[in-house]
Amino acid sequence: MTRDDFGENKTSEVVDDGRWRHVLDRHPEMKEMRDDVNEAIRAPDEAFLDAQGAVHLVRKLRGGPSDFLVVVVRRGESQVRLITAYCTNQKRKQRRYRKFKKLALS
Repeated sequence: MTRDDFGENKTSEVVDDGRWRHVLDRHPEMKEMRDDVNEAIRAPDEAFLDAQGAVHLVRKLRGGPSDFLVVVVRRGESQVRLITAYCTNQKRKQRRYRKFKKLALS
């Protein structure tokens, strides 16, 4: 996986209004974080693959109440689709992702 898989031109297709409403329904605290989600898609710090084939893009947050932003996407043949996004702390991140496959970012 490369950072270009989710490049700048593709993020508007990933975070469409319908999927963003879904994120806010489940995580209303993310209301002001749409730009952060786009940035996490464009330039994640880490990426993990779950057992169902979804990619969890993780971005370190600076100066916020949480340590990390997690953006979960699923890649199809011709598009990337946002599944959800949420914030987490260091302890939860370590516990959740210890069994996931870490993907190399180039």
